[in-house]
Amino acid sequence: MKTRTLPDWRTKKSRSSFELFLYALLCLGVAACGGDDSVGVEKNETENEVIDPCQATSPISMGQSIGGQLNANDCVQPDGAFGDRWSLSLSGQTDVRIDLTSSGFDAFLELQDVLGNVIAQNDDAGGSDNSRLIQTLQARSYIILVRSFGPGQTGS
Repeated sequence: MKTRTLPDWRTKKSRSSFELFLYALLCLGVAACGGDDSVGVEKNETENEVIDPCQATSPISMGQSIGGQLNANDCVQPDGAFGDRWSLSLSGQTDVRIDLTSSGFDAFLELQDVLGNVIAQNDDAGGSDNSRLIQTLQARSYIILVRSFGPGQTGS
């Protein structure tokens, strides 16, 4: 597994596309909540092998922020919206807050179990086009689906 360092999301200059924030509620307001600024990225060593974007996930850890972009190469949802999938594994019951902000599309968040069953979803938190989920989660693995609300929306 290869690792890459993400840009500092706190500076406007380094922001890219959508931003996904995952926090333990207990450490909100603390400068460092644990976690780091790197994401494991699996590289396909066989050039001809195609990875289904609707099955692939990238890991995210508590306290980590991710920058990304929705585009036509992402997983196409049944309603025509594009989405990226992130995996979250918890070793104990944890209060989490997931924020999705975007300046390019109407942000929509879904929290799923590993079978794809929707546990929670949010669109337009706080009267904006951004999304937020606050949830107490049990020890297990989850999928966070970052997507646009409308079909075909791309960007940051």
